[in-house]
Amino acid sequence: MSEENTIRVKLYRDGTVVQELKDGTTRVLESDSDWARVDAMTDEDAEYNALMDPDFEPFLTDEDREKIKTLPDPKRIRKKLKLTQKEFSRRYEIPLGTLRDWERRARFPDSAARAYLTVISRDPKRIAALLAAPEPAEEPAEELAKAS
Repeated sequence: MSEENTIRVKLYRDGTVVQELKDGTTRVLESDSDWARVDAMTDEDAEYNALMDPDFEPFLTDEDREKIKTLPDPKRIRKKLKLTQKEFSRRYEIPLGTLRDWERRARFPDSAARAYLTVISRDPKRIAALLAAPEPAEEPAEELAKAS
């Protein structure tokens, strides 16, 4: 590691992190963390994100590894269907940017999206057909109640 590629930092008690510059001055290092997004996460989402973090891998238990195997992998599902990202996005009405974020693990599907991906993986043709079908006229409330 060369000295020119190394930065020196200080952490103050108030949580502020500063970089020590060569001339002896300091500058505050800004955080890239989106704390509002973290605070808005459910415990389930936080656990899922932690499990999917590749840097966390060495600390996973065998039980955690088994849990990861059961989580839907959007890229694996798409490749199994032999679709491009654009085709998968259009067919299943998932925004292309969202799909890309999931596949590169910049973001992770929430619990509803994970359920949707699971359904797609189990019956992709039926889901695509349902999404492609014209919407029926409004059904009376009694008909909806009978269906559930």
